[in-house]
Amino acid sequence: MYSYFDVRWRLSACRVQVGYSQVEVARLMGVQKSTISNWETGRTHPTMKNAKKLSELYRIPLAYMDWSKEGNATPLKDREIPIGI
Repeated sequence: MYSYFDVRWRLSACRVQVGYSQVEVARLMGVQKSTISNWETGRTHPTMKNAKKLSELYRIPLAYMDWSKEGNATPLKDREIPIGI
């Protein structure tokens, strides 16, 4: 099981692996650099919309950023919007 620290570390590691700086990610996502820093340090969490953008930008599964492992009030499965199939 991953700890909360692991989730934060994975965000910054994924960013570095694709070769982006925090400034570049912020520009691509339309947020402030401090927002990216806050997500990576765990001070704040991205919205589901921004988490999806990050997963696309970093080319990782959305589930890789599941903060529900450590006390997030809204587990990822509950934040997903059901698709009517």
